[in-house]
Amino acid sequence: NLFVISVNKKLADPYFIKACLDSDYAQCHLQKSSVGSSVVTLNYKSLENLLIPDMPRERQKEIAKACRAYAKSVAEFREKLACAKKSLRNVLSEIAPECINGSN
Repeated sequence: NLFVISVNKKLADPYFIKACLDSDYAQCHLQKSSVGSSVVTLNYKSLENLLIPDMPRERQKEIAKACRAYAKSVAEFREKLACAKKSLRNVLSEIAPECINGSN
């Protein structure tokens, strides 16, 4: 299933909603509500029944700011991981190209 969640930005900060959905509470709720073993599905009703905390906008913004900072860190780590994997794949050809070219 693919769900698109539209957020009324006057009522809630989208990153606050992301933080709520990423929380252990939400993940546990959604996991308990999902069905299937090889293809896990989640019905709309379980997502609709997920309670999102009602917080003042300033508190939401504080949580959203932290969420964006962590999301940025994750993106940076993914980029570093991709570069490290590429370097790992090329380590033999960079350090000992003679092994690959067949000359000893």
